[in-house]
Amino acid sequence: MSEQGNKTAILEETFVQLRLLHEREGIEPGALVKIGLKPGWTVVVGTKGECGTAFRFSGPHKAYEGHQVDLEVLKRSVGQNLMDVISESIRSTLIPLRSVAVAAMSALSQRFLSVDSLTKRGLRIWDDQSLLESVITPRDVVTLIGYGGMVQNVLGRCKELHVADMRPRESLLTTMISEEIGYEPKRVTFHGPEDDEVLLNRSDVVIITASSLVNRTFDDLLRYASHARVVGLYGPSASIIPEVFFKHGIDFVMSHHVVNPQKFIDSIENEMNMESAIRKFQKYQVMLPANGI
Repeated sequence: MSEQGNKTAILEETFVQLRLLHEREGIEPGALVKIGLKPGWTVVVGTKGECGTAFRFSGPHKAYEGHQVDLEVLKRSVGQNLMDVISESIRSTLIPLRSVAVAAMSALSQRFLSVDSLTKRGLRIWDDQSLLESVITPRDVVTLIGYGGMVQNVLGRCKELHVADMRPRESLLTTMISEEIGYEPKRVTFHGPEDDEVLLNRSDVVIITASSLVNRTFDDLLRYASHARVVGLYGPSASIIPEVFFKHGIDFVMSHHVVNPQKFIDSIENEMNMESAIRKFQKYQVMLPANGI
């Protein structure tokens, strides 16, 4: 299969790099202990304290039909080496299995996402959340792939703000009913995925949700955004070693680093809100290449 025809080429290249890092450091990956399925999310836990998260397009974030996987199928992976779990699922046509693969990659990446490890590999950490203030100008056309909290960080900073999402508009925006029926925020122009190519071709800044790694749209989105001045990747599913993303044109990765795996695991087992667990027990960080922004 050619790289252009392979919808997971960049993710697979990242997997190769992840395996090489383990071999160079003499680290034996742990085995899968458990898979946690939260509404919209997958969490993978390994025997050596590994813990990773990925989006799953389920529950309130459901965007696809026909992607159910029997829980007994997932159960058969318990006890397997996490590298083998990734190998078996990374090219799956089923979103729940690809979500397990991305979450397992996140779990195995965590030891390599500390400041010391990133610095040792020649990468940089942006120390606060002001990066978007530095890269977005009032003249820019900005497109966010994936509607979420990132919208509030961009509103008012650019000439045009567009959001593309696979979910229906009414499930994401606020419907306001008065003398007329409208949607808020009005300063956001909402699009479906059919507009992705045209929209990204004309954007100055593109910020792509890492859930695109799960539904196999990331490689195409990155290709559409090749003429943008700045391209970023964001979200908990982006908590993966970033070198290959930078190699292929990503300028920054906004994500989270699991700093207390056990408390995070306890939280996802006992709290309903996944986003709350991420905020409490994962450290927000922005990763950049050595000579980046």
